[in-house]
Amino acid sequence: MLTIEDIKYRYKRTGSYVIDGMTATLEPGRIHLLLGNNGVGKTTLLRLMAGLIYPKAGHIRLDGKEVRERAVETLGKTAYVSDIEAGLNIKPTAHAALVKPFYKDFSDEILQEAMKMFAIDDETTISSMSLGQRKKYYISLALAKRPRLMLLDEPTNGLDIVSKEMFRKAIVQFTDEAQVTVISTHQTHDVGDLWDNLIVMKKGEPVQIATRGAITDNLVFENATTTEGALYAKPSPMGNRIVRKKEECDEDSAVDIELLYDAILFDKVNLSTLRERS
Repeated sequence: MLTIEDIKYRYKRTGSYVIDGMTATLEPGRIHLLLGNNGVGKTTLLRLMAGLIYPKAGHIRLDGKEVRERAVETLGKTAYVSDIEAGLNIKPTAHAALVKPFYKDFSDEILQEAMKMFAIDDETTISSMSLGQRKKYYISLALAKRPRLMLLDEPTNGLDIVSKEMFRKAIVQFTDEAQVTVISTHQTHDVGDLWDNLIVMKKGEPVQIATRGAITDNLVFENATTTEGALYAKPSPMGNRIVRKKEECDEDSAVDIELLYDAILFDKVNLSTLRERS
């Protein structure tokens, strides 16, 4: 479990807080999708979670341990794949062999299966790989670490269509109920329905968080000929694509993540007000 307690963080160059009082509990066995426009602090939040930078106030704990202390035990439970990874002059499995001793639950089997799934050539050095191939190797390595906390920053950048499908398959196949997985992305189509909780960051505003259950219990996403009763609407080939409040007679609808995100940006929906119905 990852607990975030009233954290604050500001950039030295501006002096303004990019995160100002965030509190959340990220449960294991769930995939947490992190969305937000450029510059709102998504990568900063991931780096705080990983213990690579430290909050100016508040606490972040993984299984009860402060991540900022960078204890060997905590580091050995964390895997972070950044948007741009280093192109090292070493072959993948040779690199993985150097990393393996720091992760007590490391799985050679997962590494080999994930690399095979992503069609990674082990005879090519990481520095010689394309951006997409390099990203797929580091995702494979993160999965093989079997971490308690896996942080993925724009994991599908540089991936082709087939590889994006393999990414979704790999996350489902190689993660387990003990892991907290956080995926930050602008490519919501690449993630599909591969999420349980939604986290949205807006500049200068509190972070909004809701479970998929809370969203489907309170909102309906549908095509409509008019915008009457809509919280938010966008023109579509079917007339209008709308999100509205759910009535007792409504069945659950698939979450239109892009429509919901736009509704949040335009202050038509606030995730923090949504609660799962018993």
